[in-house]
Amino acid sequence: MVSVAVFGQSKATESVQQTITKFNKAMVDADAATLYAMTYPELSYGHSSGVIQSQKEFVEGITSGRSDFQTIDLSEEKITVKGKTATVRHILSAKTFD
Repeated sequence: MVSVAVFGQSKATESVQQTITKFNKAMVDADAATLYAMTYPELSYGHSSGVIQSQKEFVEGITSGRSDFQTIDLSEEKITVKGKTATVRHILSAKTFD
């Protein structure tokens, strides 16, 4: 659930917010196709635990059930859009079965 009010935001910010919501839903649903489509093979994914994963490790960790997200809640979200680049910062709280 995204906690930022949509009223008065630019279309670009609203689009980013919808993408975040779709990504979080894909994590909760363990939807591999959507997770692969929304991530890049070239990037590494760093977690607050210090674990660094490739795209494949990230997606397989979610879809295998090793990280089973039950809920994802975002707070203190800030979306900044400059041209074609968006930066998103938030606090993610989740209920998981690991």
